[in-house]
Order: sequence, then structure tokens, then C-alpha cells
Amino acid sequence: MQTKAMTMARIMIILVLGGVRSGKSRIGEEYALKLANQETDTPLYYLATARADMDDNELAARIARHQASRDKRFVTIETGDYTAKDKLAAKIADLPSPSILVIDGMGMWLAGLGRGEKWQDEIAATLAAIKHGKHAAVFISDEVGLGLLPTNPLARQFTDDLGTLNQTLAKTADSVVVCVAGIASPIKGRTP
Repeated sequence: MQTKAMTMARIMIILVLGGVRSGKSRIGEEYALKLANQETDTPLYYLATARADMDDNELAARIARHQASRDKRFVTIETGDYTAKDKLAAKIADLPSPSILVIDGMGMWLAGLGRGEKWQDEIAATLAAIKHGKHAAVFISDEVGLGLLPTNPLARQFTDDLGTLNQTLAKTADSVVVCVAGIASPIKGRTP
């Protein structure tokens, strides 16, 4: 008989990429739930990286729709504050080990860090916290490699950084999936 740690080690990190309304969040949640069905006593956490500003009613409504559609087995943890205690790695380090995590989404996470932050250090700390906690993690991220080159320098830097972040996660991930029109296409490894 296999232990929980042995089963969880089969798929540790999944990266789900897609454009806006591609179905990437739903598909990532489904993968986490399938892992949870294999590990019935493993807790499920949804680390939400978006934070609506007081004057952004559209983003607040979008976040509310995501929350309402989320399976009730997920414990949602807001990580959009970005203070030292709310950094993604710190939140993950506080979770019981092992857990199943959905981290949605990396574009909002990167945007929230600010221009002065070194995202490379933060993602290294996040990946280390996942490994140390023996967690399974499903990262949700925006695919930026299919769009036009932005016309302003700040937007170009953001798309460059997110593309490089996606490559970093893809290299580390056991599985990588691209979502288009609600259909998941695995491009690396296997899915649960």
C-alpha cells in the first residue's frame, strides 16, 4: 500500500496556462480536486492573488464570480496584500503538510509585486516552500507569448517578466497544460 507522501510525490507541480476566459482556473481547480479525490484527507487551499482596489468594481465582481463558483472544499487564502507576512511563500509555509494548493493567478501576483520587487527571489522562495511542505501545487498563469508586442515599455517589461516566470514554472513543473476555449491540452507530463 502506498503512503500519502508517495502518492502526492507523483505529481507535485502543475502549470495551467491560458488566455482570458480560456477556462484555465476551472481546469486548474479540477486537477486539484482530482488529486484530492486520490488523497481524501489532504486539505485543499486556494491561494488567490488578485485584490480589487476600492474603485475597481469590475475586478471586484470578477473576483466574486470566481469565489461563488469555487468548490466549497477549498479553503481560500487571500495573498494579494504583498506585505512580508502575506507573501506567497510565507502563506504556503504556514499550511499543514502536505496540502493541495491552487495558486491563481501568477499574472496578478507578478503585477502586485511592484516594479522594484525581484520576482525571481519570490518565486524561488515559493517553490522552496512547496517542496519543503511536500505540497502538490497547481499554478494558474496567463499565457502572454501569443499576443502582440505591447507599445509601451512598462507593458513590454511586464509581458517579458511573465513570460520568463511561466518558463521558470514550466521547467520546474511535472505537468504543463495549455487551455484554449475551455479545452485543456497537456504539453508536458501527465495530468491527474
